[in-house]
Amino acid sequence: MFRKAAVILASVSLVFALSACGKSGGNALPTVSSPVYGTVPEISFPAGNPPKSVVMKVLDEGDGKGATVGENDLVVVDYYGKVWGGALLPDSTITDATGPRAISLVDPPIEGWSSLKGAKTGQRVLLVVPPQQAYGDLGSESIGVKKGDTLAYVVDIRSTVSPDAASQFQTTPTNNPLPAGVTVTASDKGAMIVDAKAARAYPTKQETAVYAAGNGSAVAPGQSVVIKQVVANWGEASTPEAWTASKLSATSASVLNLENQPLGTIAVVLYPATPSSGPQATLVQILAAYDAGR
Repeated sequence: MFRKAAVILASVSLVFALSACGKSGGNALPTVSSPVYGTVPEISFPAGNPPKSVVMKVLDEGDGKGATVGENDLVVVDYYGKVWGGALLPDSTITDATGPRAISLVDPPIEGWSSLKGAKTGQRVLLVVPPQQAYGDLGSESIGVKKGDTLAYVVDIRSTVSPDAASQFQTTPTNNPLPAGVTVTASDKGAMIVDAKAARAYPTKQETAVYAAGNGSAVAPGQSVVIKQVVANWGEASTPEAWTASKLSATSASVLNLENQPLGTIAVVLYPATPSSGPQATLVQILAAYDAGR
């Protein structure tokens, strides 16, 4: 009886040992030489296999008071990325003088970025992304990612902007003249509409007209801005649903001719026809601004 129990116990121990070994082989995480926010890190990889699901690990908590990243936010980040066991990704912004990158979690470059949900501004996190949530079976030749590669990023969360950020601003109509035939209205639920159905001659150059001034701080020269926007083709009007569903994006303030304008400002930007599209009237609202360079 004792011998039988001993054999069973030994068998259980062996199964546990094999199971634990298999788990550690699939859950090994890279080490980061400099976990402090804002520093240039180095990523070193373990001998084991990479994780099979996305892992986000906080390396530097910051002051713990930063805004929490929401699932539909646009996040401004600096990052340092490597192929698992391999080379530095050339689009790493921490080593690039051009500055940070804005990533929409609604439509991220790769699915793995959406796992930043729950992180906080001011934190540095390690993000490990297996191929299924990265570039899969196609890879990305332009940045040196091959089929089946796992990616590892060290990410500094600089800021995050939610789709409802407009609610923090008050706006005052400027009474500036809009382009001939273009009007701006708001639905009974506050959705903005740009109407170019009565618009006249096609625009021959890009033009910006401020419709309403926000009450936020002014956008500094050289900064990039996070905007909400909706587009109306010439002779058409946008819908309230389009404004409500509009995902956030980022661009240079100078490109929109909105430097020195306060946050919250709403403007109409006219675009002339291009070889691939007709003229358009775009309604934009500035929700945030950030330094685009180092």
